[in-house]
Amino acid sequence: TKGAFLLLKPPFSLPTPRIFSLMDTLESYPHPDAENMARAVEKQDVAEIGALMGNSMQIAVEKEHPEIAVFCDQLKKEGALGAIMSGSGSTVYGIFESVEKAKKAALSFIGKRCDCYIATPKE
Repeated sequence: TKGAFLLLKPPFSLPTPRIFSLMDTLESYPHPDAENMARAVEKQDVAEIGALMGNSMQIAVEKEHPEIAVFCDQLKKEGALGAIMSGSGSTVYGIFESVEKAKKAALSFIGKRCDCYIATPKE
């Protein structure tokens, strides 16, 4: 299996309508490179997938919940090739080269007020 995901679920949820209203307050926000991401996924290039990860909603959410950015930064410090919020949140995930690296990173989140889950892509 190529790569692994470490998912962090904070103890709060984010109503999608609220996220869209927060996005309306922004002048602009980044748009992920979907075309190159599709190529990276097709090639199963975990490092490239990590580098291309993006979520347009994340900037808006971080204004109200800065811990989202803290979790993403921590995932990267622990070796994630990329880390972002999933959809409209509040789950954050990082992509790792292996299950072993994801498990090691998960240890750093003990006591950080989030649930941790490790997942692997389907073959």
